[in-house]
Amino acid sequence: MPPVFQTSTYVQSSPGKPIGDYEYSRAANPTRTALEDALASIENGARGLAFSSGLAATDCLSRMFKTVILVKTSLMNTTDSPLT
Repeated sequence: MPPVFQTSTYVQSSPGKPIGDYEYSRAANPTRTALEDALASIENGARGLAFSSGLAATDCLSRMFKTVILVKTSLMNTTDSPLT
């Protein structure tokens, strides 16, 4: 089991240039990455996502659906689209 990292910032060679995968804990951190990986494994998924609140999850889903709708609309408006 990985340890719980209780920090807000990680080692950086200079501001904005992290050493490793993590810069600031609100963006990403090893504890959340471990949770997301565990959820993906349990659900046999390619990726797991963890949010700090239901509102954050709802916002992510609404933005995802908006993107899907925009892409499909764009594809349907082209003359050589397989969807038309």
